[in-house]
Amino acid sequence: MTSSSPLGRLGGAILGDNYPDPFTEQTTIPYKLPEETKGKIIITDVLGRTVEVITIVQEENEIELKTNDWENGIYYYSLIISGKVIETKKMILQTEK
Repeated sequence: MTSSSPLGRLGGAILGDNYPDPFTEQTTIPYKLPEETKGKIIITDVLGRTVEVITIVQEENEIELKTNDWENGIYYYSLIISGKVIETKKMILQTEK
């Protein structure tokens, strides 16, 4: 799932497209939360297994994922606010292992 602009809007929050994509050892995910909102970004593999959970509290920021221990493949990242999935996007890890 991608949007036509670098940041996709849904539910008053913004989940940006990760960059670079595809990536090798690190990628960055920008986000923006509504004021005084807490959330999570959950990373899952193509089989739906949770790889990482990151709690986010700042209104506007980005997270840097270091993926040295991850396998090549497709991953999904979701913005969760108040237990609801706001948006999910796809990213590709492609290393020369």
